[in-house]
Amino acid sequence: MSGVRITGINLLDEWVTIENKNHYDVDISGWRISDDKESNSYIFPEGRIIRSEKMITIYTEPGSNNNNELYWGINKDIWNDYGDTALLYDKDGKLRDSMTVQNQNGISEFK
Repeated sequence: MSGVRITGINLLDEWVTIENKNHYDVDISGWRISDDKESNSYIFPEGRIIRSEKMITIYTEPGSNNNNELYWGINKDIWNDYGDTALLYDKDGKLRDSMTVQNQNGISEFK
């Protein structure tokens, strides 16, 4: 499952993307995304599958979930605009990936 990774963070617009680089679908039920303080965590809902070679965007704000977008439902910013780290844990609590952004524009993406 090392093919599931964080591929982008936008600290200003409050979103994180994760991508499944595997050639098979991965069940990410119970996985979680946290900030570097781990005081804010989003837990992926039961039955959430990330399809092979697809990406999901997790927005901090409230909204309606769909296949490619999930909404944390928080009415405040959790990502520090001047630098922060996103951590991705599997359902057993094992750290699967992390990404740190330390720039003024608040955006980092890997392709």
